[in-house]
Amino acid sequence: MQKVYGILVLSLFVNACAVSDDPAQGGFFGGVYGITSGGYDRRVDEREQNLAALKNLKNQNETEQQALTIEKTTTIERLSALREQSQQLSTAVSQLTRQINSTQAKTTALQQKKQALAKQAQQLQGSLKKLQQASAAQQVTNSTLQTYENEEKRLRQEIAQLKDDLYLLK
Repeated sequence: MQKVYGILVLSLFVNACAVSDDPAQGGFFGGVYGITSGGYDRRVDEREQNLAALKNLKNQNETEQQALTIEKTTTIERLSALREQSQQLSTAVSQLTRQINSTQAKTTALQQKKQALAKQAQQLQGSLKKLQQASAAQQVTNSTLQTYENEEKRLRQEIAQLKDDLYLLK
């Protein structure tokens, strides 16, 4: 029995003497060994360095996130401004298109009126020429002469009116 106790004590002693830098595995003697050999201090230093590196990385990520948030806000504002400018330009283009269409319609109408006035002027020129030829041939009587004078006066007034109309068309 003493042998059994001896083996049991010896096995407890061997297990107690197993040393490790990890305090969770070393037992009492491992803990004493870790403290005296500086193993624990090295582990603490490593973990503090890792913690400092992680904190530094966290700070960098937060700074980057803030910068990205500012950039996102700026981009959204610029996009909103561009959309507003685009809408204003679209409205301006629509107005210009309406003005162009209106001007083209007016131009077409004025060109048609100009052509009609030119045709009417030619007709009046022809009538005036006939009147001048008839009076030069002295084939008129007093009553016919009065009619021709009235017609000439009317034709001159129409020609003057046509000239005014043509001037306004230019």
